[in-house]
Formats: sequence, structure tokens, C-alpha cells
Amino acid sequence: MKIKGGVVSKIKMRHHVVPSSRGGPNEEWNLYFFHKGIEIHIERHKAYHFLFENHLPSEAITDVQNKYSNKDGSLNKRRVSGNNLKAWVTVFGENADPKEAIDFIEREFLPIEQKWEPKGKEVRKNRGKRR
Repeated sequence: MKIKGGVVSKIKMRHHVVPSSRGGPNEEWNLYFFHKGIEIHIERHKAYHFLFENHLPSEAITDVQNKYSNKDGSLNKRRVSGNNLKAWVTVFGENADPKEAIDFIEREFLPIEQKWEPKGKEVRKNRGKRR
């Protein structure tokens, strides 16, 4: 982390698509820059984990469908409010609807999960606790 004058600056933040706590490797194909090699603000990475903890991409898609979407496909304002809304906007953009969020995860993360093959059957499902 780069700190200048007590302020966290933009840093290179790589995201493990398949979390290491779930058996994901620390290999280049499993590491992702939110902007493909461009430095990002640490808040975007933190916001993604605030919304989806350490879920696999397929689980994050299920979360968007079940927790963050209304039946008509619109954003569930009851579930996506306060800190969740702030995190949603940070990750996906101010006007992003659930379909756009799913499209992003399917395009950027899901192919990486599909490439991953866990070693053995004892892959931990560490979902963490909601804050």
C-alpha cells in the first residue's frame, strides 16, 4: 500500500477471482486488475468484497439475482441501500442495474472460475460474516 502524507493513494490492487481462502491459486490467470492493469483505488476492491465477501463469481451472480434484484430485474433498493448502495456504485457505477452487474461478472470473472479446478474435495467454503 502506498501512503503519502497519511493518505492512501491509488495502488495496484489485484483481485483473486477464486479467493485463496477457497483454494484459488496465486497465479497470474487468477489475479485481476479491475481495469486490466490500470491502477485502481483500493475502495473498489474493498467494495466488491463488501458486497460479495469471498464468494466465487458464480456465487456472486446468484447474490445479484437473489439478494440485489427485484423480480422485474431492477435493483432492490431495500437491499441495496446505505453502505451496500455505496459499495454497489463504487464497483458497478451509479446507474448500473443488476443485469449490468451480472454481465460484468460473467465477462470478467466467470471464465476464470471455470478454468479453476480445486485440488481435492476439501475446498473450504469460508463465506465470512456480514458486518
